Amino acid sequence: AKVEDTWVVDAGCNGVVVVTIERGGVDAVDVLEGLWRLAEAARQEGGDALKRFLMDVRHCHRFLPMQVTSRSVLPEILEAARGVIQPVFGTADKPKSPPTSWSIMVDLRSCNSLKKPDIISAIASLIDSSFHKVSLTDSDAIVLVQVIRSACGLSVVRGASKFRVSNHSFNLGAHAEG
Repeated sequence: AKVEDTWVVDAGCNGVVVVTIERGGVDAVDVLEGLWRLAEAARQEGGDALKRFLMDVRHCHRFLPMQVTSRSVLPEILEAARGVIQPVFGTADKPKSPPTSWSIMVDLRSCNSLKKPDIISAIASLIDSSFHKVSLTDSDAIVLVQVIRSACGLSVVRGASKFRVSNHSFNLGAHAEG
């Protein structure tokens, strides 16, 4: 993205920075996949290329793609979730083929007004779990929910297992180091 299309915003939470790209057609998951390919190339090349890459990302540990945002109140989170869930899973009463295993990953930062189980239950109700099976260990897709203070970002990441390195999800440096 060009510099004028990119904004860095202090999230008001220690260690969290939000980067937005205001260009139509740019998908946050596609950006993550591109970064993942760069990390893979640096790892394969090794030596100075790997050292340079690790220096470039040394202050950025996790890259979490957010396709939509909302305020951090449950009805608005659910409305935003529908927008990213329906293209992948369909609706609870009309599932979309093929069957896709899934899980929900929720992180709450500096937000005491919401509870993880409430968010998980509400979002899970949008997916037909008799057709699309829950898999907490090796899911085809992760519904990613990030609540930071009064804002919430959501995405559905397909092929999410490739973004796990050991016990670290979406950790670019750990992926580059192998």
